[in-house]
Parts: sequence; structure tokens; C-alpha cells
Amino acid sequence: IEDTLGWAYHKAGRNKDAIRVLKQSVERYPLVANQLHLGQVYLAIGDKDNALLVLDSAVNQAKAEKDEKMIAETQKWYQQAL
Repeated sequence: IEDTLGWAYHKAGRNKDAIRVLKQSVERYPLVANQLHLGQVYLAIGDKDNALLVLDSAVNQAKAEKDEKMIAETQKWYQQAL
């Protein structure tokens, strides 16, 4: 639920709220998708340092899970953050 709420905040332009909620989501449920959303919001506000940290973690987790779709998606966003 937190991930969905955070993403809704982001889509509504409430990125400060989005980051707060998405960080909580990642702490409680460190799923690849949750990390990806947090990284995307960091990118949206121009915080490349935090985006790279979160997206690197997402890429590594996707690789560990052997989730090819998420590997491709997280790597795409990681490259955008470089």
C-alpha cells in the first residue's frame, strides 16, 4: 500500500511526500519495484546521488532474484541516473 501511495503522491507532483512514503515502503518491504519507484522519484527531483544508490540496490536485487524483466527495467533507470 505504501508503494502505491508514494507513487500516487509522485504522480500528483507531491514528491516530498512521495519520497517519505516510498522510503518507508523500501524499509519495510525492500522489493525491487519499491526501490525502483523510490529511485525514479529521486531522479524526478534531480537527486542523482540518492537515485544511483537506490537503483544500484534494485539492480543487484533483481539480478539475485534472476528477474530478467526487472533487471532490464532497473538497469535502464540506473543508466538514466548516470
